[in-house]
Amino acid sequence: ATAISIERDVESYFIEDSESQLAVEHEVYGRKRKSAKDRLSAREYDKSIPRTHLGVDFSSSAPEVVEAIAKCLSENKIDIIDRVVETLGTKRALCFCYLAEDIENRGGFFVADGSRRRTPGGVFLTLIRRSNEVTKEEKKAIFKETDQEKLQRKKLLKAEKRRLKRKANVDHNSQLPESVTQSNGDEILEDIPSPDVHIEVLDA
Repeated sequence: ATAISIERDVESYFIEDSESQLAVEHEVYGRKRKSAKDRLSAREYDKSIPRTHLGVDFSSSAPEVVEAIAKCLSENKIDIIDRVVETLGTKRALCFCYLAEDIENRGGFFVADGSRRRTPGGVFLTLIRRSNEVTKEEKKAIFKETDQEKLQRKKLLKAEKRRLKRKANVDHNSQLPESVTQSNGDEILEDIPSPDVHIEVLDA
C-alpha cells in the first residue's frame, strides 16, 4: 500500500513510492535524463573529490557526523539524520551524503511528476530508501514516524478537510440566484399591495 502525505511543498520523507512512480522519476544531467532505476543501481560517490569542507570523516563521532550532514544538505529535520547515522553508522551515512552531494552538483533529482527538484535532504534519503545495501529493517528504523509526527500529520489532514469544506460552502453560496442571496424583509413587504381599509370616524 502507498502511504500518502499531504506535505508536498516541503520534502516529505514518509512516502513509499510505488514502482510506477519510481519509473517516471528522473535525474537531470545537463539536458539528458535517466530513469530512476538506472541512476540508483550500483553507484558510488566520486572518491577523487575531497570532502574536507564537511569538517568530518569516517573516524568522527556520531553527533559530529549528524551535524555535518545536516549542514551540508541544509536539512532541518535533524531527527531523521540522527536516525540515519544511528542505524547505518558514520561511514555509510557519510557515503550516502557524498553521493547526494555529487548528484546535487550534477543537477539533482526531480520529484515523480517532474514539477520540481528534490531538496538535497530529499536526494540523500531517496538514495537510502532505494539502496539495495540498506535492509528493510534499517529502512523501517530510519523512516518510522514518531508519535509527534503522526499527531502533526493528523492535524494537517483535519485542517485541510476544514479548508475544503469552507471552500465548498463558499462556492455553493456564490452559485445561488441573486434574488435569493440579496432578498430581505423590506423587499418582500414592498411586493405586498396595501389593503383598501376604510376607517369610520365616530362623532364626538
